[in-house]
Amino acid sequence: MIRRCLIVVLLVGVVLAGFSSGALAFGSRAFSAGKMIDRIASDLQLTKQQKDKLLSGAKQAEEEAKDLHSKNREIYGKIQKELLKDLPDRKVLSDFLQQISQNNAQIQLKRMERIIELRKELTPEQKTKFENLLRNKKDG
Repeated sequence: MIRRCLIVVLLVGVVLAGFSSGALAFGSRAFSAGKMIDRIASDLQLTKQQKDKLLSGAKQAEEEAKDLHSKNREIYGKIQKELLKDLPDRKVLSDFLQQISQNNAQIQLKRMERIIELRKELTPEQKTKFENLLRNKKDG
């Protein structure tokens, strides 16, 4: 029984270490964001000016989110330390997870703001294509 618990704690530790180092959570974010922007620009047939504005907004949002990502990595480290204790405190773990959820919610809100700003810049034809992209993403 103790061996099983130790294995679980070690596995959780490895996963959390990956998150805290950024390897799993944030390792390829910049590449993926650029690729996604290129796809959106192509699918919506954005003008150079629209694409540049989208890129600028994405870079700004990433800069704003860096602090929150950093805070999350610190919290994952604290979770790992708490889980390695003989008697981890569930309340402490719950509080850490709530902090991570709040940080992630702020990041998502910033992303939604970017989407709203993008929509303002679209032509009626581009808005229709954009709405179809969102519907397909939701369904897929």
